[in-house]
Amino acid sequence: MTRPEQGSGGGGERESGRAEKLPFPLSPILPLSHSPALRLVDYLLALASAMFAAALYLRTLAPGVLGGDSGEFQFAAWLGGFAHPTGYPLYLLLGYLWTHLLPFGDAAWRMNAFSALWGAVAVGLLYLLALRMLQMTAPAGWPAAISRLLALLAAAIFALTPTFWSQAVVAEVYTLNVALIVAILLALVTWAARGSFGALYLAAFLFGLSLAHHRTTLLWIPAIAAFVWLAYRQQDASQRLTLSPRRLVTLSLLVLAPLLLYLTIPLTAPMTPYVHVRVGPNQTLDLYKPTLASFLNYVTGREFQSEFRAPAAALGRVVPSLRLLAGEVTWLGVLLGMLGLVWLARRSRPLLALTGLGFLTLFIFNLFYGIGDIAVYYIPLYALWALWIACGVGGLVAVIESAATRRAEKSHPPLSHSPTLLVALFPCLLAFLLPLYLLLTNFPPVDQSRNTAARAFWEATLAQPIPQNAILVTNDRDEMMPLWYMQYVEGRRPDLTGLFPLIQPTPDWADVGATADAARRSGRPVLLTKEMPGLDVKFRLAPEGKLVSVLGPAASGQPSRPADARFGEAIRLIGYDIAPEMLTPGETATVSLHWQPLRPLDSDYTTFVHLLNADGRVIGASDHRPGGVYYPTSLWKPGETLSDTHTLSLAPDLGRPPYALEVGLYTGDKELRHLGQPQRVGMIGGVRPPDAIPADLAHRLDAAFGGQIALRGYETAMQADRLALKLYWQALTAPAADYTVFVHVLDQDGKIVAQYDGPLAGGEMPTRAWSPGATFADTISIPLPPSLAPGTYRVVAGLYDAATGARLTVAGGGSGPVDIVLLGGITWPPRQ
Repeated sequence: MTRPEQGSGGGGERESGRAEKLPFPLSPILPLSHSPALRLVDYLLALASAMFAAALYLRTLAPGVLGGDSGEFQFAAWLGGFAHPTGYPLYLLLGYLWTHLLPFGDAAWRMNAFSALWGAVAVGLLYLLALRMLQMTAPAGWPAAISRLLALLAAAIFALTPTFWSQAVVAEVYTLNVALIVAILLALVTWAARGSFGALYLAAFLFGLSLAHHRTTLLWIPAIAAFVWLAYRQQDASQRLTLSPRRLVTLSLLVLAPLLLYLTIPLTAPMTPYVHVRVGPNQTLDLYKPTLASFLNYVTGREFQSEFRAPAAALGRVVPSLRLLAGEVTWLGVLLGMLGLVWLARRSRPLLALTGLGFLTLFIFNLFYGIGDIAVYYIPLYALWALWIACGVGGLVAVIESAATRRAEKSHPPLSHSPTLLVALFPCLLAFLLPLYLLLTNFPPVDQSRNTAARAFWEATLAQPIPQNAILVTNDRDEMMPLWYMQYVEGRRPDLTGLFPLIQPTPDWADVGATADAARRSGRPVLLTKEMPGLDVKFRLAPEGKLVSVLGPAASGQPSRPADARFGEAIRLIGYDIAPEMLTPGETATVSLHWQPLRPLDSDYTTFVHLLNADGRVIGASDHRPGGVYYPTSLWKPGETLSDTHTLSLAPDLGRPPYALEVGLYTGDKELRHLGQPQRVGMIGGVRPPDAIPADLAHRLDAAFGGQIALRGYETAMQADRLALKLYWQALTAPAADYTVFVHVLDQDGKIVAQYDGPLAGGEMPTRAWSPGATFADTISIPLPPSLAPGTYRVVAGLYDAATGARLTVAGGGSGPVDIVLLGGITWPPRQ
C-alpha cells in the first residue's frame, strides 16, 4: 500500500514508488486541523445508511396507538401540549408540526414514524461521525474505501442494536435524543478536524437544543470540555482560534437560547385538557400548577430524585449493565469495542476523551439511576460502542495489512505490487457478519408491525355498557394512556375519567387501593379496568363484563367473632368470620380475618390460619399473601380494615373438640421472619345438634349477659349432699371470650356457703366456639357442706372472663346493670 499525498483523504491518486508498510502503532497521525474533507460520496453513503434504517424501522413500525409514554406522546404532540416531567418541549413542538403536516396515517402512527425518522437521522449522522474519527486516527496511506466500509459497519451495528431499534418503532424521545448527541459529537469532531469555529458554534446550538429535549445532555459536559481542551492543544499554534470574550458570549447564548422552549409549558398548560382532571364536584386534579416552583420542579424532574440508588446498590449493577451491552452487540462486539479503545488510546487522546469520558459518565449515572426504563438510557453508550467496534476492526486491519506488507517485501524476488488492499478489505467484509447476525436475531422480538393490543383492549372495554360519567381505575398508568388518546384525539367517551396511581404524587393516589378510594369519594360509578386479584381485601367487587365494579369496602360492619390480637405492635386482628359455624370432617371452612394496621408495614407478609384440635394436631391450614400483587400488606394504611379470606380443607378425622384457630404473619423470604408471635384467636366447635330448650321448662329466664349469651332458663334438683342444676344457654352473637360460669349458694347474710366455677358446657364447647343462635344445656353439680345449717338459701349465677376476671353484666331494670341473676332459693335440709 503506498502513501498518498498528505491531506488527500487517503483515497486519491497514489504516488509512484514502492509500497510503504504501516508499522502499527507508530505510523504518523494526521494532524487534527488537516483531516481530509468529506466528499459527496460520503454524504451519499450517510444518506444510504439512513434510508436503510428508515426502511427497516418503517417495516417494523407499530401501526397505531400504544400504551405508556408512547401513548402519552401520541396525544400530547397532536394537542400541542406537554408530557410528564421534564416536559420534552422540543420533541413535542416538532411532533406537533409533524403530525399536522404529514398527510397520511393517524396521529398515533405519525408519532411512531417520527421516531423512525430520527432513528434514521441518528444512523446517518453516526456514519459521518465514524468516518471522521477513522480519518483522524488512520495511519498514513490508509485507503478511503476502508474508512467508509468501517463507518458503514458502525452505522449498521448501531442501527440494529435491539434497544435503539425498539425505540425507533414507537413514539418515544430516545431516537431524537441520540440523534442530537451524535450531531453534537460530529460538530465537535469537525471543528477539531477542520479548525472551523462555525462547527463549534453549531455544536453549542445543538447542545442547547438537546438540553431542551433531555436533561441527560448535561452529563456530556466533562467529555466535551476535555475534548475541546486536548484538541485545542494539538492544533498548530499558528492556526489556533482563540476563545475571545465575544466568542464565549456567543457560545453561551447559543446554548441557552433553545432553553426558552421550556416556556411553552406554562404557556400551553391552561389550554391543555389533560392537565386538569375532574374527579368529583369539588375535586379536580391539577397535574401542573402555574407557579415558579412548580415549573422548576417540572423541568428539572425533581420527582425522580428518589429513584437514585445508594452506592452499594449502584455497584451491584455493574455486571448486569455489562451483560446489557453484550446483549446489544454480542460478546464479539464487546471485544472489538475494547480493541477500538486501545486503538484510540494510541492514535488520538482527544477522541478517547470525548468518547471514553462520555461513556464513563453516562455509565456511572445509569448505575445510580434506578428508574424502571433505565435500559433506554444506555442507547448513547451503544452508539459509542459501535464507533469503537469500527475503530477496533480498523486496528486489526492495520495490523494485518502491516504484516502482509512486510511479508511481501521479504519475498524472493520482492513483489512488484502491493497485495495488501484485498488483505485489508477481507476483515472489514467479514465484520459485516455481526450486523447481519443482529438483523436476523433481533427482527422477531423488535418487530411491532402487528402490535394492536392497546387499541384492541380499549375497543373491547368501551364496547361494554359503562355507566355515564363513570370513573375507570387501573393500577398502571401505561394502560390508561390509550384511553386518553382515544378521548383527546378521537373524541371517544369524553364523559369517562381515567385514573391511575401516582397521577399526583400525594398519599391519596399512592397506589391502586388509594386511587379507587379517592374515586369512590366522588360519588360517581367506579370500575376497575380489569380483574385485580387481591384487591378484594379492601373492596367489595362485582364483575361487570370485562370490567369490575367497586361497590364498597370489603370489611363492612363488625366481624361476627370479635378478637383483639396484636402482632408486633404493627397490625391488629379485630375479629373474624367463619363459615360454616361448626366444622364437618372432610369438608372446607372459610375464615375471613379482619385486619387493622397500626402503622405502615415494612414487608409484603404472608398470613396463615391453622385449625388445631384439643390434642394440638393441625386439622386444617391455609397460607397466602393477602392482597396479591395489587394490594399487598406493604400498601395497607393505618386505620383501614382489610378482609383476608382463607379457605381450609379439613381433615377426615377432626379429633377431639374444641378446635383452636391460630393466626400469624410472616415474610416470604428464606428466614420466614414472623411479625410478632402466632396467636390463638378463637375456638370453633364441631358439628353437633343443638340442645333443645324444653317447652315445659319450669323456670324460664331471659337474662342477657353482656349482650352475648342469654340464660333462657334452668332446672333444679336437690340430692342427698348436693344441688343439681341444668342451665339452658343461647348465644346471642359470637362470644368474644371463653367465659366461665359461676353459681353461688348464699345464706341470709349474703355469705357464700357453696359454689361452682367452671367452663360452660363442661369445657367441651368453649364459648368462643359458639355460633350465634346455638343453644347449650349445661349440667352443674354443687356439693353442699355437711355442716350446712337448716334454713333457706338463695342461688345466684353469672359469667366472667377467666383471663381478666371481669364479669358480664345483666340489665337490671330500674336498678341498673348487675352482674348476677337469681336462680331462686333452696331449703335445707330438703323436705322428704
